[in-house]
Amino acid sequence: MWRAAGACMVVVWLVGAWAGADSTPYRPPEGGDRWQYSTVVLKGTEVDKDAKGKAILACNIAETQHRIQLAAENLVKEGTYSVWLVKFDVKKRKTIRQTRVDDPARSLKADLFGKLALASNLSSCPQGRYNQVQVRYHADGNSRDTTKARAALIGKIP
Repeated sequence: MWRAAGACMVVVWLVGAWAGADSTPYRPPEGGDRWQYSTVVLKGTEVDKDAKGKAILACNIAETQHRIQLAAENLVKEGTYSVWLVKFDVKKRKTIRQTRVDDPARSLKADLFGKLALASNLSSCPQGRYNQVQVRYHADGNSRDTTKARAALIGKIP
């Protein structure tokens, strides 16, 4: 028994030594570990005028990491929502480009108090590509059907 325990300790020590031999501490890229933050104030629309919220967009171009964190309140209690990045042409009143932030396979629902929170990774930095963050309400509870969704909150990306 002691021989087996000793053999295990030697194996663990060798694996640890091998793994540590090539390990180097994290170093940020040459450009630095720089994050750009934008705060987007979300305001209620005719769907829900009392709704309000805030989204924070975080982009790190040097490491191609991008995130969104969103919090909203005064929404329909237990209502179903989706979050979108939108490029909207104000003059033509037309959506040029849009991408969904949340996972359509999982319903994004407000809680019993009408509050909603989301934190998600983004595939690209939204600044320059999009000019709005929209939180859309799905009155029928089906977040996969986007044809009936209406913007409940809209905020301009600076």
